[in-house]
Amino acid sequence: MGVFLLTNEPLKRLGRLGNIREVVHGKKGISSGTIHNKESLNLYIDPQHMVLEQELNTFQASLSTLMDSEPPNEETGVRALTNHVLSFLGRERIRGEYRKYRERPHFKYWIDKFVDHLSSISSSHSEWTDALDEFEGVDTTPVMTLYKSKGLEYHTVFFIGVEDEIWWPIEDEPQDTRRQFLVAFSRAEQRVVVTNCAERGSKDKVENLYVLLEQAEVKTRSAENILTCPE
Repeated sequence: MGVFLLTNEPLKRLGRLGNIREVVHGKKGISSGTIHNKESLNLYIDPQHMVLEQELNTFQASLSTLMDSEPPNEETGVRALTNHVLSFLGRERIRGEYRKYRERPHFKYWIDKFVDHLSSISSSHSEWTDALDEFEGVDTTPVMTLYKSKGLEYHTVFFIGVEDEIWWPIEDEPQDTRRQFLVAFSRAEQRVVVTNCAERGSKDKVENLYVLLEQAEVKTRSAENILTCPE
């Protein structure tokens, strides 16, 4: 049918941080604000969805008020904001949804870690939008291992230094290394760039990674000597 939209920009950002929108979107509803002519669309609006929309509106207003009154550059503000969101979503509901959080000490540990991390970032900002931008890494390039890339998506993915010396596990664990390579490769929506430096080392052992791409009929294009090492 449709999903509720959180229209307040800071709340949108906080929604991405705390998976608010994922929780909300789990209840497939439809916002009355998006319906211009209910009769012509012949849509049925579940009363429970309307109640949920009202609750969201109330939560949005209270959260906006809290964000206006609690600056991000104080830990008390981050803690108050976190507690407010958790109270709305329901701590027990979250713990019941995710197995790894079902033990209370473990759940509290990660909440405290989240508060500490956001507080350290927010300490240099006077506006929540700036603090949340830095927290999310807006306009930055994420750098991570193959393993950490699982489940993520990017327009372009760069593999830096695909060479024998750097990819040494491929000799001892060829199957696992190839699997991780393909998982990371599939994170790209449009383009993958693989780099290596001939002056730094060979790529004989990693050559089978390129063979995998050929077998999968992935279109490739050589771009040798785009960058040269300074003398």
